[in-house]
Amino acid sequence: MAEPAHARLAVAAPLAGITLPEGPGYRLRPWPLASIALAAWPDAAAADPLRASSRDSGPAMLRAREEGGRVLMRLGPQEVLIVTETEATTAGELEFLEENVIEISHGMLGLCVDGAHAAAVLAAGCPIDVHELAFPVGMATRTLIGKFEIILWRRSATEFRLLVARSSIFAFLVYADRVFRGAPPGSLA
Repeated sequence: MAEPAHARLAVAAPLAGITLPEGPGYRLRPWPLASIALAAWPDAAAADPLRASSRDSGPAMLRAREEGGRVLMRLGPQEVLIVTETEATTAGELEFLEENVIEISHGMLGLCVDGAHAAAVLAAGCPIDVHELAFPVGMATRTLIGKFEIILWRRSATEFRLLVARSSIFAFLVYADRVFRGAPPGSLA
């Protein structure tokens, strides 16, 4: 029996061969991801699946935590984003009910912005204050860069991770290249 066409498709690397924005004190590079899932539960009165499990309560509101090859980002009272870099995570592994987890990997791509001036270049297009006092290490939120909705996570003092809609990634990169190059290095110092 012939193998179905979809079984022969290779995993796409949409940013392969693309020159990403880079400048003095910052660089943009791909954040290779295996899966992105959203765990949500509809009712604030319902049991929080993280608290109800045998695990601890998970990250605090608007915080991220790395554990076992995955990142948990609490983006809302009943919403946790689960990002894995090595292999897809199942609801059972996270002790969520399957009906609470939605796979959204197909819709987003990951990027890293790092370097001594990473916060300054992000500040050029982002309406929130990304200075370390206002947006400390471990913080994660939904925001905008220009007109592009992103999920922003500060992984370290000089490294940010972004999730961008796959459908707008190339327009985002053109915008980022133009805006980031015009950002004054050290403007947050």
